Amino acid sequence: GVPVSSSSWGGPDTSDALKVAIQRATEVGHLFVAAAGNSGRSISDGTYYPCVYRQAGVLCVAATDRSDNLASFSNYATEYVEIAAPGIDIYSTWTGSRYEWQFGTSMSTPYVSGAAALVVSEFGYSGSHIRQLLLESAVSHEKLKGKVDGGRLDVMNLIRMAESAYNFWFVADGDRTATLRVTVPAKNSTSVRLQLGSVGLSAGIHQAQVNVSWLGGETRIPVTYTVQGQPRLQLLQSSVDWPQVPV
Repeated sequence: GVPVSSSSWGGPDTSDALKVAIQRATEVGHLFVAAAGNSGRSISDGTYYPCVYRQAGVLCVAATDRSDNLASFSNYATEYVEIAAPGIDIYSTWTGSRYEWQFGTSMSTPYVSGAAALVVSEFGYSGSHIRQLLLESAVSHEKLKGKVDGGRLDVMNLIRMAESAYNFWFVADGDRTATLRVTVPAKNSTSVRLQLGSVGLSAGIHQAQVNVSWLGGETRIPVTYTVQGQPRLQLLQSSVDWPQVPV
């Protein structure tokens, strides 16, 4: 099914049918991204739906301004609102085949769901995994403390974290070590692709070691890799003539 949905709507009325539908969707890996609402109040009383549904796959989004302040109109509550995203002066599609500058948590929500969809399209993670990555990669701000449980969406952090969870990259810079922790469910298996790189190592043969440990065991894998040649960028012309480009 569809791994991510974007719900730029909400209100004070609950629905048992909707709650059950969301629950069933999240049980099969769906991420339900919901707007926190635009009343400028705390919703810690649990009266703005579907944001306050506590299913594991629901992620409620507040709005921020360009300075990472909580937008004055945005609802908030650390019990329910876990991430924030830009929600002021957003150039959005509108009715009548138009675009308009808009504001609201309805603008913030698609930022989060769009970022989630980007990660799904590239790495195929489940909704629960994406939700975890969104929260772990969000940027913490003092301005949001006491209002939002997590931080402000950071798409670059999200992509880097998603990529590192998929491909473990270690760039050698002197005598350095790095650690990657992978959780594998019981009676399952996983694969990790490790790429060793270098930022200034001289040509020659270099050695590294990969240590793999688990509950009750450990193994060490020696790695030898060769850096060939000395990369060099050379400008062959003192100037470059650019052609005229019609715009």
